[in-house]
Amino acid sequence: MTLFPWVRATRSRQRHRRLVGQLDSLEAIMALAQKGHARGKIVSGEMARTLAEADIRSQKLISEAVEILVGARQGRIDMQKGEQKALLRLSQRVCEENVLVHLRQNRKTLTQSLNQIEAVLLQLEKQVGQTRCALAVDGTSQGLPKAYAKTAIQLDEKIDLFEKQGVILETLRQSLEHDVQLSEQWLASHDRLRGSTVEPPSNARSEMALYELKRYVGWPGESVPIPVPVTGDVMLYHRIENILR
Repeated sequence: MTLFPWVRATRSRQRHRRLVGQLDSLEAIMALAQKGHARGKIVSGEMARTLAEADIRSQKLISEAVEILVGARQGRIDMQKGEQKALLRLSQRVCEENVLVHLRQNRKTLTQSLNQIEAVLLQLEKQVGQTRCALAVDGTSQGLPKAYAKTAIQLDEKIDLFEKQGVILETLRQSLEHDVQLSEQWLASHDRLRGSTVEPPSNARSEMALYELKRYVGWPGESVPIPVPVTGDVMLYHRIENILR
């Protein structure tokens, strides 16, 4: 049945208003997503800095353990005390690694969330901007924007599209928020660990690393002695690091 022109115009205006409302709602979600993205970038940077500092500290602890064992083997310090001090350095590394492993995983997840939401935001900013421009065009004889004085189906498709995109963006935003909160919690755990004065207990990984270092420095009683190391030996560091992780 053919509708009177004024009926078609009224329904088109209603759809027009619904489209504007959907755009407003979507832009509100976009603003929250952009805020979350900015916060996520800051947290990601903090995690990168923490992990980089931990890598430097790890190499320092292993080097100190080697120096202590060499000094003990050469008689500069008591061998039993030297062994305990070296084990403490390695245990400190393992204790920190128990937190760092979560930081690495969370940073990987956080980076994926940031990339996803950034890609969606870039796409939506373009689509919303183009639609806003079209809505600003001077009206036709029915009082509708020229770009949207078309069929009801085209208007409904636009409304449905932006509604679905809003749902997708909100889901990504909530996922990003969760990743950021979890990352902040692990950063706080790492800060508490670094500020603690309690000596960590030895464990299987630190004891295995100590055994390897004792062999490396030619510790008395250990089989297959390895030549006295040069502090900062890259191969030694990677081998011990693999054990401590």
